[in-house]
Amino acid sequence: MIDDDLDQVDKLYLLLLDANGGEAVPGDLWIQKEMFLLAKNLPKLEDALEFEPYLRGPFSETVEGIHDKLEIYGLVQRTRHGVSLTSKGEQLMGDFYADVPDHIPALIGDIKDFANDLSKEELLVYVYYSYPDMTKNSMEKSDLEHKRERVARHLYDRGKVSIEKASELADMPISEFRGAMRA
Repeated sequence: MIDDDLDQVDKLYLLLLDANGGEAVPGDLWIQKEMFLLAKNLPKLEDALEFEPYLRGPFSETVEGIHDKLEIYGLVQRTRHGVSLTSKGEQLMGDFYADVPDHIPALIGDIKDFANDLSKEELLVYVYYSYPDMTKNSMEKSDLEHKRERVARHLYDRGKVSIEKASELADMPISEFRGAMRA
């Protein structure tokens, strides 16, 4: 039985794909960043996934391996709409929720809700400037540097981040950021 071959980390990956009505995650970049944000909130998961600074910020070979394993089992798929559960994967999900503390599905749903509709620029600006230690090998950080204030403003305007977080992402004091918003 497939369920016996899945560990807790595999199940968290599946729970991410199942969250918010099974909405697809836009692509591999979003999967990596959403799993990274989840790991930042769950220290045991952070240890298991071993994220490293890579070409587009935090990257985990373990996350790639989990996807490949679950794809072989026929539980997940990549389509032009993103990464999602297959019908076989959807059928398996009901049993997983019984074994998971109540706060975990809510946390996963919040992260997916936050990140899924971000543009690539928004996602990278948020992750890069929230976790700068994960950008040392980035091939895109220099391109984002001159866009970060505009992107931070947009994230704030969309209600994705607080004014404090937006000013941090823009690397501006809050008063200066507020002034730039009025200009």
